[in-house]
Amino acid sequence: MRDLIARLCLAVLLVGPAGALAAPNSVMIPPDASIDDIVRAATEVRPSARQVAWQELGFTAFVHFGMNTFTDQEWGHGGEDPRQFDPVAFDADQWVRAFRSAGMRGVVLTCKHHDGFCLWPTETTTHSVRASGWRDGRGDVVADVAAACRAHGLKFGIYLSPWDRNCADFGTPRYNDVFRAQLRELLTNYGEIYDVWFDGANCPKDDPALFDWAGHARLVRELQPGACISIMGPDVRWCGNEAGRTRASEWSVVTLGTADDAPADASSDVMGAYFDTDVTKADLGGRDALRGATRLVWWPAVTNTSIRPGWFHHERDDARVKSLQELLDVYFASVGGNTQFLLNVPPDRRGLIHENDVRRLAELGDVLRATFDHAVSDDATFTGYMQAGEYRFDEPRTVSVIDLREDVVASGQRVEAFRIDTWDGRRWTEIARGTTIGARRLVRIPPTTALGFRYWIERARAKPTIASFTLHRAPRLLTPPMIARSRDGVVTIAAREPGPVRYTTDGSDPDETSAVYAAPFALVRGGVVKARSFPDADGGRD
Repeated sequence: MRDLIARLCLAVLLVGPAGALAAPNSVMIPPDASIDDIVRAATEVRPSARQVAWQELGFTAFVHFGMNTFTDQEWGHGGEDPRQFDPVAFDADQWVRAFRSAGMRGVVLTCKHHDGFCLWPTETTTHSVRASGWRDGRGDVVADVAAACRAHGLKFGIYLSPWDRNCADFGTPRYNDVFRAQLRELLTNYGEIYDVWFDGANCPKDDPALFDWAGHARLVRELQPGACISIMGPDVRWCGNEAGRTRASEWSVVTLGTADDAPADASSDVMGAYFDTDVTKADLGGRDALRGATRLVWWPAVTNTSIRPGWFHHERDDARVKSLQELLDVYFASVGGNTQFLLNVPPDRRGLIHENDVRRLAELGDVLRATFDHAVSDDATFTGYMQAGEYRFDEPRTVSVIDLREDVVASGQRVEAFRIDTWDGRRWTEIARGTTIGARRLVRIPPTTALGFRYWIERARAKPTIASFTLHRAPRLLTPPMIARSRDGVVTIAAREPGPVRYTTDGSDPDETSAVYAAPFALVRGGVVKARSFPDADGGRD
């Protein structure tokens, strides 16, 4: 068995961005390997340095902004007049301040969407900001956003659509040169790039003659060796949906359907195997999914969704920003489910993040900081064992969030099942359980008061290595009132919290000056009703 594992682990070695030899980011599986052999081999796969840096960001912003913002489209056709692009109050600093208030640590900007309009003054096409009236054709959205990110300490990433509905060369060998030139401009003129995002929409297959994916990946590695190539690439995979749904068990080590042991940027066959992997499957790295594997790779997931119904800003959606609770649910499931959370926040036609989005991001950041800036376990003594770790307190403490992390750099991903127990001074009692941990697992429980808390690893692929175990208490969020409207237009609001309820009918968020709900009221002509509970003198969160 030791010889077999050695053969598996020495198959592919990774040279990281700094040039240092690292643990294998990918291993080949011999035809005679049993499922137990494959599972053990999976524990030897490690993230690259760029993947570790990407995963540690946790929560990042996606920005869809461009021609579609001004044509009220989601997918443009490519024939739009560039003069339509005119964000009269454009302020990238305002964007990044809003993102930072939410606790985001990186930004991926759609530098070119499917319509082909470029947000930088590229030399490859006239369909760009240079042909717009904005700043007399001398503006550069990419430069401004990159500078704002640097000023506020956020990482900057780029989205470059492989599909280009404006470029006449798309679908011909000449488009390789256009796409490569656009990549080179973005990767050399805007400082450090942490993420290069390639959308899969109408994405051409890897064919060196028509679209040289491996060659484009080599260019990214050459110009920005620390950048992850995401979605249609070998560093980061899509979670499989755009709704923010995550798997209950998310494995970073998955199978790749190829017997070629070359790096992705050196082989069309390997790059094609990444593209052909069905990332929508319920299980990508469990024992059943590993059966028959020929190659294993470290390929973590990103969970992306939008704060609004669409990816681009539409005025009709200004009152349809996701609720605080919805965003928290996605955050805990994604960041706390071994993925990165990429939340799209689209600027409006002014070139600003809309006030409703800004307010929601600030609320989200307030809750996250209140939850994680300080731990209930900060001043407690931790006792660790091979399969368990515990905190015991002199006085009872209340916990509602458990934060568990494996040391994936040193030991990869190993845990298959765990549970959480509480100590009442005499015995341990189970209160929660989970499956995978990986880079981070957040377990939410009802506020629970106890003299001690512990994790217990029930099943692991090899000796588990837990890097961190902390206990937190999230602030109480009020349950929003329930709003109903009868067929004859009478609106009823049912409060689920004690205290007054204030409401509005114009779509704005209620505050201390809004009308107090006292009885059902008529809204015959329609409107957007919002209600909020105020149980305390200083108000509360809905």
